[in-house]
Amino acid sequence: INPVYYRVIVAGFRKLSELTYRFVDSGLVDALYHRALPAAFTGLSRIAYRLIEPGYDALLHTHLVNLFKALWSSLRRMQTGRAPHYLIYLWLGASILLLLVLAGWFR
Repeated sequence: INPVYYRVIVAGFRKLSELTYRFVDSGLVDALYHRALPAAFTGLSRIAYRLIEPGYDALLHTHLVNLFKALWSSLRRMQTGRAPHYLIYLWLGASILLLLVLAGWFR
């Protein structure tokens, strides 16, 4: 019974395992995992690059830079070197903070 068992069961499952490896693992899994998925993600990244990158570059390198330049320019104009102006700014800032606290913005 041992030779029959090994010839039918063990050898049969070995052949089934080799066929499964050849068609499922090498054919299906490798084709999907190593070819189809990378190709899909490469295509999606190219599309995203064409659609998103120009706007993102303009936002970071033009609009954001201009925003900070305008902000620093306005702050530079506020620095007059005169103490009464600074006291007015301090009073305005404290008043705004007090109004925000009273309005319930900070809890």
